[in-house]
Amino acid sequence: SNITPGTLRGTIKSVAGKQASGATVLIPEIDRTIQVDADGSFSVSLKPGEYRVVVSAKGFRTQTKTIRILEGSTVILNVDLYK
Repeated sequence: SNITPGTLRGTIKSVAGKQASGATVLIPEIDRTIQVDADGSFSVSLKPGEYRVVVSAKGFRTQTKTIRILEGSTVILNVDLYK
C-alpha cells in the first residue's frame, strides 16, 4: 500500500517580527532536526501520524507543539518565539 506523506511547513520568527537566526525544528518521534532557512521558513515531509514539534533558538524560550499529519496534506505551523 502506498501511503502519501504529508508536509509540515511554516515560518519561525521572533515576536518582534525579526528572523530568529539559527532556529531549529526538532521532531523527536523520528529523531530529526530541521534547520530553519535564513528567512525563517522550514519544510519537512512526514508520514501520516501525530508528532511533537520542538522549536528552539538561542536566547528564546523553547516551544513544543503537537501536530497531526494526514495523508497527502500540508500542515502550516508558524511559531513566534519569545525571549
